[in-house]
Amino acid sequence: MNEPEDIEKQNPPDLDAQETVDSTTLVNTNTTSYDFVDYTPPEKVKILPPAKYKLCFLITVLVLLAIWLADEANVVEFLMFGGWLSPQAALFVFLCITVFVLTYGALDLMVAVFKFRRSNKNGPPKVLGIGAWLKAPRHTWMYRYQQNLLVEILAVFIRILEDGFRMFDAPPCPRNATAKTIPTKCKNPCAKGKTEGCRQEVLKIEHRIDPDKIQDYNKWEDRMGKLISESATGLVSVERRSYTSEDGNEIEIIGLETETTASKDISAEIGGLLRVIKLTFQDIDCLNEWMVLPRRRLLMNDLQRFLVVPDVIQICLNRELPDAFTDLMIRQGESVPNLPPLKWKVWWLITVALYISINWVSSFMAHYYEFWGLNGANIRIQDLVNTPIVVIVNTYILLPLLLFVFDHWTKRTEAEAKVKTEPWRTLYNGFQSIWWKTLLTFAYYGGMAIAWIVMANK
Repeated sequence: MNEPEDIEKQNPPDLDAQETVDSTTLVNTNTTSYDFVDYTPPEKVKILPPAKYKLCFLITVLVLLAIWLADEANVVEFLMFGGWLSPQAALFVFLCITVFVLTYGALDLMVAVFKFRRSNKNGPPKVLGIGAWLKAPRHTWMYRYQQNLLVEILAVFIRILEDGFRMFDAPPCPRNATAKTIPTKCKNPCAKGKTEGCRQEVLKIEHRIDPDKIQDYNKWEDRMGKLISESATGLVSVERRSYTSEDGNEIEIIGLETETTASKDISAEIGGLLRVIKLTFQDIDCLNEWMVLPRRRLLMNDLQRFLVVPDVIQICLNRELPDAFTDLMIRQGESVPNLPPLKWKVWWLITVALYISINWVSSFMAHYYEFWGLNGANIRIQDLVNTPIVVIVNTYILLPLLLFVFDHWTKRTEAEAKVKTEPWRTLYNGFQSIWWKTLLTFAYYGGMAIAWIVMANK
C-alpha cells in the first residue's frame, strides 16, 4: 500500500481541533493514498432555507390584508364579470393576481422596508429586521437536553415547525457507496466527463483533548456518533483511531477507564490527547450538507470546553434572500439551490396549491366554526382563524406533496439563467428595482383600498 505523501503547508493554523478533507475515487480505494488538506467551505455554501414557520407568518400577514381589502371592495364579485365566470373561477383569478403581487413585489418589499442598522462600536453596524430574522440559524438549545422526555417532544415539534414533516423530505444520499441510483442532489461531476457521483470525500477530524475532561469528551463522542448515524446522508464509513499522547504513544480508553502503553497517568499529558476520526462521504455535496447541519454545529460548540485549544472552523452564510414563496419551493430535505426556481413557476404552483388548500379547508371549517362558537362572529374574526390554517396547510402539506411531482420542473436550467431579453428576464427573475416592486404592491393594495372608500361613500 502506498504511503501517504507529506503536504507542505505554509504557516499552518495552530489548532487542536482540525477538520480536513480529501478526495479519492471509488475505484481501487484500497490502493489509493490519502492527501489531506484543510477543509475549506465551498464558494456557494450548502445552506438551509428559512424556517417554514417564519415564511408562514410573513405570507399570512400579507394575505390577511389582501382578503380584508378584497372583501370590502367586492373584488371576487367584480371578477365574475356579470356571470361570465363562476364564483370558483373568480376566486382562482383573484388568487392568481394576489400571488403574482406577493411573488414579484410585496414579499420582497416587506423585507426591504423592515430593515434597520444598529451602530456597533466594535465592528460594522448590526443589521436587524425581517431579513436578519429569516437568516437566523435553526434553534439548537433543545438538543442539549436529549435525556429529558418533555424537551425531546418539544424538539420534535420545533423541528416540524422549522422544516416540515419528514415524510415529505427528498430522498437522502445513499449510504452505500456502490448504490446504482444516486439522487440528483448527491451527484458530483467527476473527471473525464463522468456525471455519476464517483468521488468520495474523506473528512479528517483531529481533536486534542484536555486529559482532565476525557470522560466528558467520551459522552460528547457518543452524542456525535448518534447524530452521525441518524443524519449524515451519503456517509460511507467511519474510522476512529486510538488516542495518542504528545510523544505518539497509543492510549486505549475503555468506557471511562484508561490504559496506556506507557503506563502513566493521562492527566500528566502536556498538550492533551490526540483523537483522529475519518468520515468518508459519497461526494462533496453530502459532506457540505453534513458540515452545515444545525445539530452538528451545536455539538461542535459544546466540544470546545473539552479541548486544549478551541476549534476555529466557521462557515459564513451570506445569502441574498428571495421572496418567501420562492423559498417555499425548495424541496424539503434539500439545501438552497445555486439557481432559484423561475418566478413564474413559483407563481403558478403556489396559486394552484392555495386554491386546493382553500377548498380543502372550507370543506371542514364550517364544523369548527360551530364547535368554537364562531358562526355568528364577525367575518374578520373568521378570517383570522381561517387564513392561517389555509397558509399552514399550503406550506406544510400541499406544496411538499406537489413538489414530489413538479420538483424537476421547477429546477432552473443553465440556459434559463442566461436569459437577458425582456420581458422574459423579468418574468423569470422578477423586478430588479425596488421602485417597481413598490409600484406593483401599492397598485394592488392601494387600488382595493380606493375601491373600498368609493363604495363606502356611495
